[in-house]
Amino acid sequence: MQLNPALSLPNRSKAVLMMILSAICWGLGTVMSKMVLTYLPPLTVLVVQLAGSVTFLWAITLIQQPWKRVYWHQLAPPTLLKLGFPGLLEPALSYSLGLTGLAMTTASNASLINATEPMMALGLAWVFLRERICFVLLILMGMAIGGVLLTVGVDVHLGVRLGIGDLLLVVGTFSGALYAVLSQAGVRIVNPVLLAAIQQSFGLIGVTLVWISFTQINVKTLTAINPVILALIVVSGIIQYALGFWLYLQAIKTIRVSIAAQFLSLIPIFGVGGAYLFLGERLSLLQGLGMLLVVGAIAGIAQYQRQSQSDERNLLSTQHH
Repeated sequence: MQLNPALSLPNRSKAVLMMILSAICWGLGTVMSKMVLTYLPPLTVLVVQLAGSVTFLWAITLIQQPWKRVYWHQLAPPTLLKLGFPGLLEPALSYSLGLTGLAMTTASNASLINATEPMMALGLAWVFLRERICFVLLILMGMAIGGVLLTVGVDVHLGVRLGIGDLLLVVGTFSGALYAVLSQAGVRIVNPVLLAAIQQSFGLIGVTLVWISFTQINVKTLTAINPVILALIVVSGIIQYALGFWLYLQAIKTIRVSIAAQFLSLIPIFGVGGAYLFLGERLSLLQGLGMLLVVGAIAGIAQYQRQSQSDERNLLSTQHH
Protein backbone atom coordinates (compact mmCIF):
# COMPACT_ATOMS: atom_id res chain seq x y z
CA MET A 1 0.00 0.00 0.00
CA GLN A 2 1.41 3.35 -1.00
CA LEU A 3 1.09 5.93 1.74
CA ASN A 4 -0.63 9.07 0.57
CA PRO A 5 1.71 12.02 1.10
CA ALA A 6 -1.31 14.26 1.57
CA LEU A 7 -2.20 12.42 4.75
CA SER A 8 -0.92 14.24 7.82
CA LEU A 9 0.98 12.58 10.63
CA PRO A 10 -1.94 13.21 13.04
CA ASN A 11 -4.18 11.19 10.68
CA ARG A 12 -1.72 8.31 10.79
CA SER A 13 -1.47 8.60 14.57
CA LYS A 14 -5.26 8.35 14.57
CA ALA A 15 -4.93 5.08 12.65
CA VAL A 16 -2.58 3.77 15.35
CA LEU A 17 -5.19 4.72 17.96
CA MET A 18 -7.82 2.83 15.93
CA MET A 19 -5.65 -0.30 16.00
CA ILE A 20 -5.32 -0.02 19.78
CA LEU A 21 -9.10 0.40 20.09
CA SER A 22 -9.69 -2.59 17.81
CA ALA A 23 -7.43 -4.69 20.05
CA ILE A 24 -9.45 -3.52 23.07
CA CYS A 25 -12.67 -4.57 21.32
CA TRP A 26 -11.28 -8.00 20.42
CA GLY A 27 -9.80 -8.56 23.87
CA LEU A 28 -12.85 -7.48 25.87
CA GLY A 29 -15.16 -9.21 23.38
CA THR A 30 -13.33 -12.45 24.13
CA VAL A 31 -13.94 -11.97 27.86
CA MET A 32 -17.64 -11.35 27.23
CA SER A 33 -17.79 -14.46 25.05
CA LYS A 34 -16.25 -16.51 27.85
CA MET A 35 -18.97 -15.26 30.19
CA VAL A 36 -21.75 -16.66 27.96
CA LEU A 37 -20.15 -19.95 26.85
CA THR A 38 -21.57 -21.67 29.94
CA TYR A 39 -25.07 -21.11 28.56
CA LEU A 40 -24.71 -22.12 24.89
CA PRO A 41 -22.31 -24.15 22.69
CA PRO A 42 -19.47 -22.13 21.10
CA LEU A 43 -20.74 -22.30 17.51
CA THR A 44 -24.23 -21.23 18.57
CA VAL A 45 -22.76 -18.25 20.42
CA LEU A 46 -20.70 -17.38 17.32
CA VAL A 47 -23.77 -17.45 15.05
CA VAL A 48 -25.76 -15.17 17.38
CA GLN A 49 -22.79 -12.83 17.78
CA LEU A 50 -22.28 -12.54 14.03
CA ALA A 51 -26.00 -12.03 13.44
CA GLY A 52 -25.94 -9.11 15.88
CA SER A 53 -22.76 -7.73 14.33
CA VAL A 54 -24.06 -7.95 10.76
CA THR A 55 -27.34 -6.26 11.73
CA PHE A 56 -25.44 -3.44 13.44
CA LEU A 57 -23.03 -2.93 10.52
CA TRP A 58 -25.78 -2.81 7.89
CA ALA A 59 -27.76 -0.37 10.05
CA ILE A 60 -24.72 1.94 10.26
CA THR A 61 -24.16 1.53 6.51
CA LEU A 62 -27.73 2.61 5.73
CA ILE A 63 -27.42 5.60 8.06
CA GLN A 64 -24.15 6.67 6.41
CA GLN A 65 -25.14 5.70 2.87
CA PRO A 66 -28.88 5.44 2.18
CA TRP A 67 -29.83 2.98 -0.57
CA LYS A 68 -30.03 5.70 -3.21
CA ARG A 69 -26.50 6.88 -2.38
CA VAL A 70 -24.79 3.48 -2.44
CA TYR A 71 -22.88 3.05 -5.67
CA TRP A 72 -24.24 -0.34 -6.67
CA HIS A 73 -22.19 -0.44 -9.86
CA GLN A 74 -19.20 -0.94 -7.54
CA LEU A 75 -20.90 -4.01 -6.07
CA ALA A 76 -21.31 -6.12 -9.20
CA PRO A 77 -21.16 -9.88 -8.41
CA PRO A 78 -17.42 -10.29 -9.17
CA THR A 79 -16.55 -7.28 -7.00
CA LEU A 80 -18.93 -8.42 -4.27
CA LEU A 81 -17.23 -11.83 -4.18
CA LYS A 82 -13.82 -10.16 -4.01
CA LEU A 83 -14.95 -7.96 -1.13
CA GLY A 84 -16.74 -10.72 0.77
CA PHE A 85 -14.22 -13.57 0.37
CA PRO A 86 -11.98 -12.45 3.27
CA GLY A 87 -15.03 -12.78 5.54
CA LEU A 88 -15.03 -16.52 4.80
CA LEU A 89 -11.45 -16.62 6.09
CA GLU A 90 -12.23 -14.60 9.20
CA PRO A 91 -14.48 -14.85 11.12
CA ALA A 92 -15.97 -17.94 9.39
CA LEU A 93 -13.01 -20.31 8.91
CA SER A 94 -10.70 -18.81 11.52
CA TYR A 95 -13.16 -18.90 14.41
CA SER A 96 -14.84 -22.18 13.43
CA LEU A 97 -11.49 -23.99 13.27
CA GLY A 98 -10.27 -22.15 16.34
CA LEU A 99 -13.22 -23.26 18.46
CA THR A 100 -12.98 -26.83 17.18
CA GLY A 101 -9.22 -26.99 17.64
CA LEU A 102 -9.38 -25.52 21.13
CA ALA A 103 -11.61 -28.41 22.21
CA MET A 104 -8.94 -30.88 21.01
CA THR A 105 -5.77 -29.37 22.47
CA THR A 106 -4.44 -27.55 25.52
CA ALA A 107 -4.97 -23.88 26.23
CA SER A 108 -1.18 -23.43 26.31
CA ASN A 109 -0.75 -24.83 22.81
CA ALA A 110 -3.64 -22.70 21.56
CA SER A 111 -2.16 -19.55 23.06
CA LEU A 112 1.26 -20.32 21.58
CA ILE A 113 -0.20 -20.85 18.10
CA ASN A 114 -2.41 -17.76 18.27
CA ALA A 115 0.61 -15.66 19.27
CA THR A 116 2.17 -16.36 15.86
CA GLU A 117 -0.54 -14.46 13.93
CA PRO A 118 1.37 -11.13 13.78
CA MET A 119 4.40 -13.00 12.43
CA MET A 120 2.27 -14.77 9.81
CA ALA A 121 0.65 -11.48 8.77
CA LEU A 122 4.06 -9.85 8.50
CA GLY A 123 5.29 -12.59 6.15
CA LEU A 124 2.11 -12.51 4.06
CA ALA A 125 2.29 -8.71 3.76
CA TRP A 126 5.84 -9.11 2.45
CA VAL A 127 4.78 -11.80 -0.07
CA PHE A 128 1.50 -10.33 -1.35
CA LEU A 129 1.84 -6.60 -0.73
CA ARG A 130 5.62 -6.28 -1.12
CA GLU A 131 5.78 -4.36 2.13
CA ARG A 132 9.26 -3.61 3.43
CA ILE A 133 10.32 -5.44 6.60
CA CYS A 134 13.23 -4.02 8.56
CA PHE A 135 15.33 -5.54 11.34
CA VAL A 136 13.93 -3.13 13.96
CA LEU A 137 10.37 -4.27 13.24
CA LEU A 138 11.41 -7.94 13.53
CA ILE A 139 13.04 -7.27 16.93
CA LEU A 140 9.96 -5.45 18.21
CA MET A 141 7.69 -8.22 16.90
CA GLY A 142 9.79 -10.84 18.72
CA MET A 143 9.57 -8.78 21.90
CA ALA A 144 5.78 -8.54 21.54
CA ILE A 145 5.39 -12.29 20.92
CA GLY A 146 7.56 -13.04 23.97
CA GLY A 147 5.38 -10.74 26.05
CA VAL A 148 2.22 -12.43 24.77
CA LEU A 149 3.57 -15.87 25.76
CA LEU A 150 4.33 -14.63 29.27
CA THR A 151 0.92 -12.96 29.52
CA VAL A 152 -1.08 -16.04 28.54
CA GLY A 153 1.13 -18.27 30.68
CA VAL A 154 2.35 -20.66 27.99
CA ASP A 155 4.35 -23.63 29.25
CA VAL A 156 6.55 -24.47 26.26
CA HIS A 157 7.88 -28.02 25.91
CA LEU A 158 10.32 -28.68 23.11
CA GLY A 159 9.65 -31.70 20.96
CA VAL A 160 5.88 -31.81 21.52
CA ARG A 161 4.15 -33.17 18.43
CA LEU A 162 1.26 -31.24 16.95
CA GLY A 163 -2.07 -33.00 17.19
CA ILE A 164 -5.14 -32.57 15.01
CA GLY A 165 -6.46 -29.79 17.25
CA ASP A 166 -3.16 -27.94 16.99
CA LEU A 167 -3.17 -28.24 13.20
CA LEU A 168 -6.72 -26.87 13.07
CA LEU A 169 -5.58 -23.91 15.16
CA VAL A 170 -2.60 -23.34 12.86
CA VAL A 171 -4.91 -23.25 9.82
CA GLY A 172 -7.36 -21.00 11.66
CA THR A 173 -4.59 -18.61 12.71
CA PHE A 174 -3.20 -18.56 9.18
CA SER A 175 -6.70 -17.76 7.88
CA GLY A 176 -6.87 -14.79 10.24
CA ALA A 177 -3.47 -13.54 9.08
CA LEU A 178 -4.49 -13.95 5.43
CA TYR A 179 -7.68 -11.98 6.14
CA ALA A 180 -5.57 -9.16 7.59
CA VAL A 181 -3.61 -8.92 4.32
CA LEU A 182 -6.36 -9.50 1.74
CA SER A 183 -8.70 -6.93 3.29
CA GLN A 184 -6.44 -4.10 2.23
CA ALA A 185 -7.67 -4.30 -1.37
CA GLY A 186 -11.27 -3.87 -0.18
CA VAL A 187 -10.71 -0.59 1.66
CA ARG A 188 -9.63 0.95 -1.65
CA ILE A 189 -13.02 0.14 -3.20
CA VAL A 190 -15.65 0.84 -0.51
CA ASN A 191 -15.66 2.49 2.90
CA PRO A 192 -14.67 0.34 5.90
CA VAL A 193 -18.12 -0.02 7.49
CA LEU A 194 -19.68 -1.26 4.23
CA LEU A 195 -16.71 -3.58 3.69
CA ALA A 196 -17.07 -5.00 7.21
CA ALA A 197 -20.81 -5.52 6.62
CA ILE A 198 -20.18 -7.41 3.36
CA GLN A 199 -17.35 -9.50 4.81
CA GLN A 200 -19.27 -10.50 7.91
CA SER A 201 -22.40 -11.29 5.89
CA PHE A 202 -20.29 -13.82 3.98
CA GLY A 203 -18.81 -14.98 7.28
CA LEU A 204 -22.25 -15.40 8.86
CA ILE A 205 -23.37 -17.55 5.93
CA GLY A 206 -20.25 -19.71 6.26
CA VAL A 207 -20.53 -20.11 10.03
CA THR A 208 -24.27 -20.85 9.82
CA LEU A 209 -23.61 -23.66 7.32
CA VAL A 210 -21.00 -25.15 9.66
CA TRP A 211 -23.36 -24.71 12.61
CA ILE A 212 -26.23 -26.48 10.83
CA SER A 213 -23.93 -29.30 9.71
CA PHE A 214 -22.27 -30.06 13.06
CA THR A 215 -24.74 -28.92 15.72
CA GLN A 216 -27.99 -30.51 16.79
CA ILE A 217 -30.24 -27.46 16.74
CA ASN A 218 -32.84 -27.42 19.49
CA VAL A 219 -35.36 -24.64 18.85
CA LYS A 220 -36.78 -24.93 22.36
CA THR A 221 -33.32 -24.39 23.85
CA LEU A 222 -32.77 -21.30 21.71
CA THR A 223 -36.15 -19.76 22.55
CA ALA A 224 -35.62 -20.48 26.24
CA ILE A 225 -32.46 -18.38 26.47
CA ASN A 226 -32.62 -15.72 29.16
CA PRO A 227 -33.15 -12.36 27.37
CA VAL A 228 -30.33 -10.82 29.42
CA ILE A 229 -27.90 -13.54 28.28
CA LEU A 230 -29.08 -13.16 24.68
CA ALA A 231 -28.54 -9.40 24.88
CA LEU A 232 -25.04 -9.97 26.31
CA ILE A 233 -24.20 -12.31 23.41
CA VAL A 234 -25.43 -9.76 20.86
CA VAL A 235 -23.53 -6.90 22.53
CA SER A 236 -20.36 -9.00 22.70
CA GLY A 237 -20.73 -9.70 18.97
CA ILE A 238 -21.09 -6.00 18.19
CA ILE A 239 -18.00 -5.16 20.25
CA GLN A 240 -15.81 -8.06 19.11
CA TYR A 241 -16.80 -8.28 15.46
CA ALA A 242 -18.54 -5.09 14.29
CA LEU A 243 -16.43 -2.51 16.12
CA GLY A 244 -13.21 -4.53 16.18
CA PHE A 245 -13.14 -5.25 12.44
CA TRP A 246 -14.52 -1.84 11.46
CA LEU A 247 -11.71 -0.09 13.35
CA TYR A 248 -9.11 -2.43 11.84
CA LEU A 249 -10.32 -1.80 8.29
CA GLN A 250 -10.37 1.94 8.94
CA ALA A 251 -6.78 1.80 10.21
CA ILE A 252 -5.31 -0.08 7.24
CA LYS A 253 -6.49 2.66 4.92
CA THR A 254 -3.60 4.66 6.36
CA ILE A 255 -0.94 2.38 7.86
CA ARG A 256 0.75 -0.67 6.39
CA VAL A 257 -0.69 -4.11 7.16
CA SER A 258 2.71 -5.27 8.45
CA ILE A 259 2.54 -2.49 11.07
CA ALA A 260 -1.15 -2.92 11.87
CA ALA A 261 -0.74 -6.67 12.42
CA GLN A 262 1.70 -6.11 15.27
CA PHE A 263 -1.04 -4.42 17.30
CA LEU A 264 -2.77 -7.82 17.43
CA SER A 265 -0.31 -8.64 20.22
CA LEU A 266 -2.33 -6.30 22.44
CA ILE A 267 -5.42 -8.54 22.26
CA PRO A 268 -4.27 -11.01 24.97
CA ILE A 269 -3.26 -8.05 27.15
CA PHE A 270 -6.77 -6.62 27.14
CA GLY A 271 -8.23 -10.13 27.33
CA VAL A 272 -6.23 -11.08 30.43
CA GLY A 273 -6.80 -7.63 31.95
CA GLY A 274 -10.54 -7.92 31.30
CA ALA A 275 -10.64 -11.40 32.84
CA TYR A 276 -8.88 -10.01 35.92
CA LEU A 277 -11.34 -7.12 36.24
CA PHE A 278 -14.63 -8.80 35.29
CA LEU A 279 -14.15 -12.56 35.85
CA GLY A 280 -12.04 -12.43 38.99
CA GLU A 281 -9.13 -14.33 37.42
CA ARG A 282 -5.74 -13.89 39.08
CA LEU A 283 -2.89 -12.00 37.47
CA SER A 284 0.63 -13.26 38.23
CA LEU A 285 3.83 -11.22 38.37
CA LEU A 286 5.06 -13.01 35.24
CA GLN A 287 1.89 -12.06 33.38
CA GLY A 288 2.36 -8.45 34.47
CA LEU A 289 5.91 -8.55 33.10
CA GLY A 290 4.58 -9.97 29.83
CA MET A 291 2.06 -7.14 29.57
CA LEU A 292 4.82 -4.56 30.06
CA LEU A 293 6.90 -6.23 27.33
CA VAL A 294 4.00 -6.10 24.87
CA VAL A 295 3.14 -2.50 25.71
CA GLY A 296 6.81 -1.55 25.33
CA ALA A 297 7.03 -3.32 21.97
CA ILE A 298 3.85 -1.68 20.68
CA ALA A 299 5.09 1.73 21.83
CA GLY A 300 8.28 1.04 19.89
CA ILE A 301 6.30 0.02 16.81
CA ALA A 302 4.18 3.17 17.04
CA GLN A 303 7.35 5.26 17.28
CA TYR A 304 8.85 3.37 14.33
CA GLN A 305 5.66 4.07 12.37
CA ARG A 306 5.85 7.78 13.11
CA GLN A 307 9.55 7.95 12.24
CA SER A 308 9.19 6.02 8.97
CA GLN A 309 6.26 8.20 7.93
CA SER A 310 8.23 11.35 8.75
CA ASP A 311 11.21 10.11 6.74
CA GLU A 312 8.97 9.21 3.81
CA ARG A 313 7.28 12.59 3.91
CA ASN A 314 10.64 14.36 3.89
CA LEU A 315 11.74 12.21 0.94
CA LEU A 316 8.56 12.97 -0.99
CA SER A 317 8.94 16.67 -0.24
CA THR A 318 12.54 16.60 -1.50
CA GLN A 319 11.52 14.78 -4.69
CA HIS A 320 8.67 17.23 -5.24
CA HIS A 321 11.02 20.19 -5.07
